[in-house]
Amino acid sequence: MAERAIQRDIQLRFGALPWLRLWRMNVGMGKTLGGQMVRFGIPGMADLTGLVACGRRLEVEVKGPDGRQSADQRTWERVVTGLGGLYCLARSTDDLQAFLDAHLAGCASCRAAAGRTS
Repeated sequence: MAERAIQRDIQLRFGALPWLRLWRMNVGMGKTLGGQMVRFGIPGMADLTGLVACGRRLEVEVKGPDGRQSADQRTWERVVTGLGGLYCLARSTDDLQAFLDAHLAGCASCRAAAGRTS
């Protein structure tokens, strides 16, 4: 499955869970109507970003079956996790589901917000 399709499926499946918010993060450059170049985002930022109920930031880098992280993306992963954020490299919705299940198993705040008792 193509990266764009995986990204769409992830947003549809996880984007509005009661304990999680997830949205698209663009990185790049564009032109204003006046012709001025403007940069946005930070090189290496994940494709999707969000928050979980315990207040931690969630970053999801989406890759197709053969996709690999760039050096900037590996650096961003280290920054996010080093500051206490959550980072998932996902090639499918199942990858992210497994990651989130592992987080829920260890986080009482998110578990409660998700309506899970155990």
